[in-house]
Amino acid sequence: MPIHSLDSAVTRRSFLTAAGGAFLLGCTFEVASAQSPGSSGLPLNAWIRIDPDNTVVLVVAQAEIGQGIATTMPAIIADELGADWAHVRLENSPTDPAYRNPRINWQFTGNSESTSSFFDLMREMGAGALPTASRWLPTPGGARISRSRRSISPGTTGRAPQSTQPSSPSKLNVHTAGDKAAFGQVHPTNLSAEYGSQFMAHATMEPMNCTASVTADGCDIWAPTQGQEMTQMVLSQVLGLPKERVRVGRTFAGGGFGRRLVADFAVQAALVSKAVQRPVKVVWTREEDMQHDLYRPAVANRLAAGIDEFGRLRTLYHQVVSPSILQYVYPAAVKPDFDPSCLEGTLETHYKIPNIKVDFKLLKMPVPTSVLRTTGFGPNLFAMESFIDEPAHLSGKDPYLYRRDLLGDDKRALTVLDLAAEESQWRQPLKPGHYRGIAFCEAFQTFTCHGIELSMEGNAIHIHRVVAAIDAGNTLDPGISANSIEGGVAWGLTCAIKSEITFANGRTVESNFHDYPVVRMFEMPPIEVHFIESGARPLGGVGEVGPVTVIPALTNALFAATGVRYRSSPLSRFGLALA
Repeated sequence: MPIHSLDSAVTRRSFLTAAGGAFLLGCTFEVASAQSPGSSGLPLNAWIRIDPDNTVVLVVAQAEIGQGIATTMPAIIADELGADWAHVRLENSPTDPAYRNPRINWQFTGNSESTSSFFDLMREMGAGALPTASRWLPTPGGARISRSRRSISPGTTGRAPQSTQPSSPSKLNVHTAGDKAAFGQVHPTNLSAEYGSQFMAHATMEPMNCTASVTADGCDIWAPTQGQEMTQMVLSQVLGLPKERVRVGRTFAGGGFGRRLVADFAVQAALVSKAVQRPVKVVWTREEDMQHDLYRPAVANRLAAGIDEFGRLRTLYHQVVSPSILQYVYPAAVKPDFDPSCLEGTLETHYKIPNIKVDFKLLKMPVPTSVLRTTGFGPNLFAMESFIDEPAHLSGKDPYLYRRDLLGDDKRALTVLDLAAEESQWRQPLKPGHYRGIAFCEAFQTFTCHGIELSMEGNAIHIHRVVAAIDAGNTLDPGISANSIEGGVAWGLTCAIKSEITFANGRTVESNFHDYPVVRMFEMPPIEVHFIESGARPLGGVGEVGPVTVIPALTNALFAATGVRYRSSPLSRFGLALA
């Protein structure tokens, strides 16, 4: 993506005004139910309504938390329908099975699921409504809608298939691929290392808040929630009401990162409303928000490898210890000794290593832990991609070329890795005192590679350049996608260098951004994002993947600069800081 700079002075107000206008792309947005009382429009399916003035009303089922999904998803429908975007209005969906994620059969926003799970459904809804809509609806320039765009049954309703929840494997805490006997063999070189990732808060810019009204008629909620159906279900249980009498209105959210999947803040507001018998609005302070979070779990990784005389990995043994990630958002998937999200990134490697073994220990502890952007991929791939550099160095091989050899004939993976190296000018001589690091992965069905160039001045890290190569299959909105990847760099640098949650006397120590620092705008390096249009399906997500390979690319570059392997985060523990 090209990088655009602003030459004029930018104030906070002018920036927010411009950003908001750019985001909405000229359409209007109302937070309302698809079954709005008094609506006289014609519903074509659960996602599309045409009002008497020919306004096309499109329903948004996913929470807008800054990832741009309230633009991308309706645009897919409008494109198939041939609707004039200038005459489109958006409405947030009610809590209804029609708007469940069609893959998981649950109404929520998270796990980079929106694009990959809803893309085909949105196209079908737009194309399926075309025969009816084309009778009267004008398109841009006054032309009528063509009937020949796509053949979809007009009987399609837009309801998600009523499948059961996906079942978890009964036992994946020990995974072995290849020859079990290989792990007992003696290799010319044996290498092992341990890595650690810290507890982290979600630290959303907008703290938890909710407006609630509990009456004899039922419960009405207005909240920036990622878990619309979860909130309805929990409130139904807490208040002893049928689900139909719990109405959850979803608002914009000032960041989510998985925190807003949980209904605790909505329950608090509802109970207060019930107690005082009037509507209430509850807003947490920053300190309440940070000290009553459901934290990203701290994770310990130990990797051991057997390496042959040519420097090739013959065995890889990966051990993971982590508290639960899914216990509050998908408890059905969590077994007494297993949480599938904790192993993300350990079983999906594209490296051609003949013998791989993964062991997992689910750590039980009183700290409340839950999902946070990158889920298990973040800690596990920090360990994996840092570790891959170590046998490369021992073998005297270039880290990029070493990964290239490990990927074998995986064309899609090689294309991403090669593009990141090319755009990072990996084969070109560096300026004196400059050093590079690289890291690759597949996470959330998206192939990602980051290259980082830096220099050191004492303990100060000068990051001169970050290059990202991304293959999500197809990039539906390059601008929004680039924003997600760029924001992921900020998130990754924050996690790598600055932020950490600690505990003392049974309480969270950190309370606000003075002791839970994040990367500031003046600390951000130049970022280049390059997308590859491979056409692969299913589409990958870009909302969560952005930070994943930033951290190992950084620590690998730091090793090149200092000769020190930094195997735990944040790097502030070692006195390092961004320049």
